[in-house]
Amino acid sequence: MKTPWSPICERIGRPRDVRGQRAKVWGVLWHTTGRGILVRSGGRIDSDASLSKALGYYATPGNAFAHYLIGHGGERVQIASDAEMAWQAAWTDDERNLYHRVHNGEARPLWLAWWNRRWPGECCPFGLLNGLPPNQVYVGVETLWHPGGITDAQYDSCARLGADLLTRHRLTVVPGDFDACDDCRAPAWCGHEDVCPATRTDRRGRPWDPGTQIDFARLWRETRGYL
Repeated sequence: MKTPWSPICERIGRPRDVRGQRAKVWGVLWHTTGRGILVRSGGRIDSDASLSKALGYYATPGNAFAHYLIGHGGERVQIASDAEMAWQAAWTDDERNLYHRVHNGEARPLWLAWWNRRWPGECCPFGLLNGLPPNQVYVGVETLWHPGGITDAQYDSCARLGADLLTRHRLTVVPGDFDACDDCRAPAWCGHEDVCPATRTDRRGRPWDPGTQIDFARLWRETRGYL
């Protein structure tokens, strides 16, 4: 991989390195940190404390992490090289077994209704990734959770980073009719909930990562403006 570092992002002081290298990025996976990070930062919403706490968590060895973090003010921080297989969307053995059961028609969990509506023609996440684990194929972008959904500054920053990732890694993300769709997702441009619905859905079967935090139609529209 010739260009594993983004030229438009600040780099964390000590990038994560879990010795999980890969040769190619296949797609971009979008996340929300969840509201728990605000609890750890004293409940303050628009402050440097939330971003600092999030970076502190993702920088800690042993913790999960994605490659990038976008703050409320549009701050862009790269946590790991794009070549790193970040610990962002692992399938546990139980989760993988559940997807096998869904694939075989032996299970119908609550999340399957919204998932099938969003991904017609596919029976479970295996179809999106050709059976490959998400961590092997995606570069991940965390967005700092905000009660009203990500901020305007975050949308702009995500769009700039999204365009950078698409360009640097020469990603072909969408079919020809993508711009006309309501949701604007594709297997190579989607959310954590799309590839890990079993663990990114609430008790009522509703997706939350990123859930309503990100409007994918708006994200794609703004990303196109930087391509």
